[in-house]
Amino acid sequence: MEKIQIPLQNSRPKLGIQTHYIITAFILLIRHIFVIWLQQVLYAVSFYTAFYVINLNTVLKSILMSTVLFTLLAGTSRTTVKAVDESMEYMEYILISVNCTDASLTLMCQLISENETLIHYPSEVNIEDPHLTECLSIIAMFNTTGSLLAFSFNGTNTVTAKNNADAMKPSIDTAFGLTFTYLNTTAFAGPPPYVVVAYTAGGVGDIASFTGTLKADCLASDIGGFSNVLETLVAQSADLTVTLLAYNMTEKWAYTLMTMYETTIPTGLDSHIIDVLDLLGAGALGPSPYAEVEGMYLYSGVQVVVNCDTDVTFVSCVPDETTTPFTRGWYVSSYEPTTLYGGFYFGSDPTLVEALNFTFGGQVIPEFSIFTFLFTLSAIGSAILLLKKRSALH
Repeated sequence: MEKIQIPLQNSRPKLGIQTHYIITAFILLIRHIFVIWLQQVLYAVSFYTAFYVINLNTVLKSILMSTVLFTLLAGTSRTTVKAVDESMEYMEYILISVNCTDASLTLMCQLISENETLIHYPSEVNIEDPHLTECLSIIAMFNTTGSLLAFSFNGTNTVTAKNNADAMKPSIDTAFGLTFTYLNTTAFAGPPPYVVVAYTAGGVGDIASFTGTLKADCLASDIGGFSNVLETLVAQSADLTVTLLAYNMTEKWAYTLMTMYETTIPTGLDSHIIDVLDLLGAGALGPSPYAEVEGMYLYSGVQVVVNCDTDVTFVSCVPDETTTPFTRGWYVSSYEPTTLYGGFYFGSDPTLVEALNFTFGGQVIPEFSIFTFLFTLSAIGSAILLLKKRSALH
């Protein structure tokens, strides 16, 4: 069996082909991460006036986490990337980002699939409508203070893009029980050139009921896994944001459902415990059967990234630490003194975890941070890139 070597701090342990699968899945994220990030910053020009309406406080440091993972991904071959691309039908992960400089914690739960029987837009929206032939993506974001709908279209014709978006809006209004109002249309030079048409609507009054309806309308009933925490997340924050993204990959559409919220952690110099199940509002967590590949639940995991201005150290974890990435347990690594990464995976054992903790030591001091706006954009960019993987291989 062919094995590869991945640089891990001062050693280079050999990893089997099953570990190779999950590592190469993440290289799809890295391969164009900076291009996607720049595209999302451009999106911000169009979305900016909508964001103050929505008041999005829920964000994620996806780019930072991807950068930490970059060392793991070095040297993976294109052949293996294609093998992963052909095997991955569904991915679920929970990303937790801790910023010690402002005592903030951001959590995102993300479900991704190219299989429309697993994740899809509500049935009221005809994703094969001719008005969406040149559509690159549809993003719908909801929370209690406001909602955002945005279409991105290939090309530079702003009139045609708006006409196509306007034609689709009534079905989306019906699907989500809202009335979106036109905000603006913005053309970007690219490359490639594209046009963004944005709309806003009022907030969702009962986010718990809305999330439950969205789950019933957009997810397969047997998907299980991390989808089981969607309703419990609602109770964790009054400012939960739910995002449904569709991405056109020419041959088919792919989808992601994201939930995000932000909270604070205690300040001080003592150890800080990240209790994942408590943050999820769940008593246990297990993988979806659709996240399994060759007996390994490679596409189901929890990632924690801690960033501090001063040194940060690993203290302990539950379940136990593992020395082999992507086997059951926490794999802990640190590539610079001020950043700590911990990834929990189920390995070949889908048994529910009833305790899931990650403890670090570092100085947590509350102060203002400017990263909030950019992290939301990077989260969307990460989702788009994972959905775009087939196109990137051809």
